[in-house]
Amino acid sequence: MRILVVGAGAIGGYFGARLLAAGRDVTFLVRERRAEQLRRSGLVVMSPLGNVNLPTPPLASAKELKDFYGLILVIVGLVGSHAVKTKAAGINVDLWTGLGMLVFAALMLFWAFRKPVMPEPPETRGEGSGRIRRAPAT
Repeated sequence: MRILVVGAGAIGGYFGARLLAAGRDVTFLVRERRAEQLRRSGLVVMSPLGNVNLPTPPLASAKELKDFYGLILVIVGLVGSHAVKTKAAGINVDLWTGLGMLVFAALMLFWAFRKPVMPEPPETRGEGSGRIRRAPAT
């Protein structure tokens, strides 16, 4: 399965490098400035669990992104740097983005469990419209 990691900062770089070291097909979606940094110095993870050195990590920019991916990792930190907070008028954008994603995920899970579906019964399979029907209310 192809994996796209959005960003190669501290968190995305760590998890993407670990996945690459485990033999997974990973591509980093990065901005041009970060891509130049990674092309120059590579991606290095130093950890008590073992270091990973990727001299040429697989990179993509938004303009050249045309492939399909089975998994897209969007990882944001909970604490932003002073530069990020200054740019966002003192608001911790990373924190609010992360919280927004958690709320969205919770709503999607609630919807998935609240609106169960039931496949067409085997005795009528092929005779109906092909739609998946809602399960009867209990």
